[in-house]
Amino acid sequence: MNVDAQIIPENIMRAAQKAFDDAMVLTNQADGDKVIVLAILAERERIVARLLEDLTPCGEDAMVTRSNAFLIKADFSYEEAKRLSDKEEA
Repeated sequence: MNVDAQIIPENIMRAAQKAFDDAMVLTNQADGDKVIVLAILAERERIVARLLEDLTPCGEDAMVTRSNAFLIKADFSYEEAKRLSDKEEA
């Protein structure tokens, strides 16, 4: 897995960094940025997985929810989201 802090939006990275810094007082964890990025990416995947579950009662809502899942997975790139959606439907 590519662990690059640049792929995480700055405001989310700041919030995660603050939480990590607070936790560092209690631990001696090395390579903090990598830990933060992996945790954020794991949360992103968890959100995508939940959005892709069949949770909505109507087809139209399900389509919107699935589209949102693909946008998140594609880091809000519409072209990549379309590619991922097409790949899943194939």
